[in-house]
Amino acid sequence: MKKSTILRSLVIASVLTLPALDVFAQTSFTLKGDIESWPTDYVHLIRRGNYPGEDSVKVEDGKFAFAGEIPGPTNAFLVAKLPEGPVAKFIYIEPADITVAGTFQDLKNLKVSGSPTFADYEIVKKFDEDFEAKVRAQQKEQASRTMSTEESKAFDDRIDSLYKTKYAFSEQFIKDHPNSVVSISEILTLFNGRKKEVIQQLFDGLSEEVKNTPGGEVVAYNLEQSKALSVGSIAPDFTLPDVDGKPVKLSDYRGKYVLVDFWASWCAPCRAENPNLVLAHQQFKEKGFDILGVSLDKKEAEPMWKNAIKIDRLTWTQVSDLQGVDNEVANAYGVTSIPANFLLDKEGKIVAVNLRGAELINTLKEILK
Repeated sequence: MKKSTILRSLVIASVLTLPALDVFAQTSFTLKGDIESWPTDYVHLIRRGNYPGEDSVKVEDGKFAFAGEIPGPTNAFLVAKLPEGPVAKFIYIEPADITVAGTFQDLKNLKVSGSPTFADYEIVKKFDEDFEAKVRAQQKEQASRTMSTEESKAFDDRIDSLYKTKYAFSEQFIKDHPNSVVSISEILTLFNGRKKEVIQQLFDGLSEEVKNTPGGEVVAYNLEQSKALSVGSIAPDFTLPDVDGKPVKLSDYRGKYVLVDFWASWCAPCRAENPNLVLAHQQFKEKGFDILGVSLDKKEAEPMWKNAIKIDRLTWTQVSDLQGVDNEVANAYGVTSIPANFLLDKEGKIVAVNLRGAELINTLKEILK
């Protein structure tokens, strides 16, 4: 069962909205707002991606206006800097005349008009919210009771079906929106669940303008890198500290089969997959199999990481540089969404990628029989 969490706001957000530099002809934009009960004298427009910056304008009776130049679509936030902390609304800035309207009390549901990229984002967001709610419901069901082997298999099948639906949606969205940078984000979410040949075909179908954005270049790089990390190639060696700060080297696992598992405490699909890893570890650890967990948690989330290890009963070694999605090992392995894993043989050669549930168990049965 192949699953991946959408890292739109973590791994991918800064990539999918990278500005298009010189590939889009028009560069001017306006952003006009009419937000009832805006609580501060100024509204701040904070841009992310590779075109960072911050502007602010005065608010008069909830009305404000920004104008400027921007090479292409980039993600941004409208921010009210309150004494108790900032409150923000995610939007896109792109060469267009954009308007936002609504009330501050319902900031997340502001009506955004004039931004084609934001309209595309809303299509994906609506599907993902429904999809993630269904996944959480399945996870809650699993956590609420002890399941028999048959029930666990049925649970895996239902989760697998949900992810197949997500993959199908993403692929169709990309085909239907070849001129949208949001298609880049959807391609990136497919890297740990779909064959690279499929992803290559989807990428090839995008417009040259989108493929030539920095986000498109990231996809092209990951596709090229995946060839070096395909089945049959030697996995890159690495050293990371464990939960006690002691260095652990991947090459120290030579002589046994090892699953390098990328996950995080905040990743719901990862946590849902952990019971399957526990079962695999228990069943095959005496036959020359081990797991090395690589966490994409940040330093401030270290207590949650260690707590998740205890709660999920992960008895194998866990390592992390606590740099979150900037984890160097994850980047070296081309991980764009999690969970992601690589099964290595006794010589460190990749024999399978992104094995889940019964697929992992069956593969290990065949290898270690």
